Amino acid sequence: MQKFKSSLLFILVIMISFCFCSCREVEIIDEVNENEPNITMQFDSWLDSEKEECNVEAYYDDSLFEKDATKFDKDIVMLSYMMSLYGDNCYRCEGGAYVAEFFSKIGFDNFYISPVFREGSSEQSIGFVIASKRIIEKSTNKSFDIVAICVRGFDYGLEWVNNFAVGQCGNHSGFDECANKVLLQFNEYIRNLQSENIKLWISGYSRGGAVANVLASKILSVDKWADDKSNIFVYTFDAPRGLTKVNAVAYENVFNIVNLSSPVAYFAPSKYGLYRCGIDIDIYTDDLIDILEESGSVKLPKFKKTWEYESPKEFAQFLYKAIFKSRSSSIFVSKKDLIDISTRENYYNNLESTIKYAINFWFSMSYSTKSNILNAISDMSVLDYIGLINADRLYNFLVPFIENDNNLNYNDEELKFHINTIINFALSNEELIRDLKDVITNVVFMVSMHFPDTNYYLLKHYLTTI
Repeated sequence: MQKFKSSLLFILVIMISFCFCSCREVEIIDEVNENEPNITMQFDSWLDSEKEECNVEAYYDDSLFEKDATKFDKDIVMLSYMMSLYGDNCYRCEGGAYVAEFFSKIGFDNFYISPVFREGSSEQSIGFVIASKRIIEKSTNKSFDIVAICVRGFDYGLEWVNNFAVGQCGNHSGFDECANKVLLQFNEYIRNLQSENIKLWISGYSRGGAVANVLASKILSVDKWADDKSNIFVYTFDAPRGLTKVNAVAYENVFNIVNLSSPVAYFAPSKYGLYRCGIDIDIYTDDLIDILEESGSVKLPKFKKTWEYESPKEFAQFLYKAIFKSRSSSIFVSKKDLIDISTRENYYNNLESTIKYAINFWFSMSYSTKSNILNAISDMSVLDYIGLINADRLYNFLVPFIENDNNLNYNDEELKFHINTIINFALSNEELIRDLKDVITNVVFMVSMHFPDTNYYLLKHYLTTI
């Protein structure tokens, strides 16, 4: 787990492809019931390597799904968070049995588990589980089937490539492709269920949240479901954005829990014409560092304040402006080598293929090669990092690690081309290069804001304020 977290951090820091926007201002619904938890899960702590597990508590009762899905509900949001984390921890048990264990605890069965859990990830794969339960409604004594869809959002290897496949136009190409795969299986599942009274429950975290959000948009655009929003429960967590403006309808039954100090919920940028459907609910607070430290369950990386930004949210805005600023020059790179990604077209033409190549290259390495690279990086000083912002030096740094890795089959000239592109992109962002030490410190902090234990404690705090 620790090596995976280091891999995640390495990819995010090198790419620095983080994008940010404001949440829609919405009024939280009055009906926010909360009961005593009766179900608990444990997951590996991402922030504290000395703490083996964190506990998440939620409440379950069949009557939860007798409620109106258009009303934000404390119990359902926490239960959905738990479901999304079970889906993200499928690596613990072969074949997705971990999330099946969760569904079994609350009485769901009739599982469909996508083959990727058994066969391994690819650039176009998506892990998800579908399950259902027949419930007798107490008020009417009539039955309905609640169909749950949990989309995996962590520990998915080569699917990282798909995250950055924004495409030239339309919905985010990668997320849309995966949502279509889930939709295809969902439609078959519904046909086989042969139920006349169906309610839906959809959730996912991070990448899983993005695919779940696109999936919800597709389902809700179909006449069969469009008039039944009160029976379709959708909660996503720290989800990237993947819908064009015309598809990003503000559905009142789709709730996106986002954290403005996390990088992931804001990719891809709105200037690329991509959004989320539904309602964004921001759990960020300027007191987040105190809240997380007082929980006694996490160890936060340092956050460095400067005259340009005093809070994690302000740093996020600074980073967004620096990366997606329209550029015609940089003091660190020639005009012909400048890489501007201020538009979706520029990103697609100038950087997307390189990011996809770099991620594929990283996940193709053997475990020992990745470990050796990460160990070497962890021993570096800031001056050493600065020294690697040079194509030849970065290439020469990597070669001793990768030249004898039998898992890798690469063309040397192609590798040099993509290394050169990454370096030119970094040097094009002169504001970040000038403040590199503080930027590295705060990007490490930002990545930690996406971790599940971080968002669990922020979500718990948020629920006490409404």
